Amino acid sequence: PFDDLGEARRRLAALPEVQQVFRLTGALILAGVDPTDPGRWHRQLGAVALDPGGGPVFGRPIVVAGRLADERRTDEAVVDEELAERRHLRVGSLYRVRIFTREQFGPAGEGQFVSPQGPAVDLRVVGIVRTPRDLIPVAIDQDNIFANGGELYLTPAYWAHYGHNIARYGILLAVTLRQGQADLPRLGADLRRLYGDRALVEAADALTTAETLTAGTRQAIRLESI
Repeated sequence: PFDDLGEARRRLAALPEVQQVFRLTGALILAGVDPTDPGRWHRQLGAVALDPGGGPVFGRPIVVAGRLADERRTDEAVVDEELAERRHLRVGSLYRVRIFTREQFGPAGEGQFVSPQGPAVDLRVVGIVRTPRDLIPVAIDQDNIFANGGELYLTPAYWAHYGHNIARYGILLAVTLRQGQADLPRLGADLRRLYGDRALVEAADALTTAETLTAGTRQAIRLESI
């Protein structure tokens, strides 16, 4: 049950303080091919909401070009501007992505040189997006999963087809509360009642919460805006 959290999602959705709840993965460990260098795999992190309609848990992006991916398609994806620049992608590009399997999680997650052993998919880039955290300075001169903040957003259909064997950093539940942070203590109490010490509640990280990040961004660009 804690491998896909489906039952946990249903139980949380029934709590009175919960407005919405979606499953999402921690980062998927993948490898992508730069269209200008097709003989080389580059390690790439991916993000996906397991449940249809769960895309907003990653933030509500500005669509810079193209459109958002069709959640029913396994072969559509969107990327942010950093990944588009790193891999020379544009709307309409095919981005070949291959999976590191769950057995490869250790070496792949540690950055060791290993070849991905899972299936490869030619993803059609249908959109380029921007979120507030994309305004963080980018280290384009480095190319590894620790410096590469470029985001590849996949679809629930992709997960349904390939997710059983993708190396990943766990599965999480993202919860929207009816009264926001004010309901956090109540949610924590309910989870302790339901799961004891098997569940951990954390508020959205200050670096990625839309309200705090937007406020910080506005302060940082205020002079240039004026």
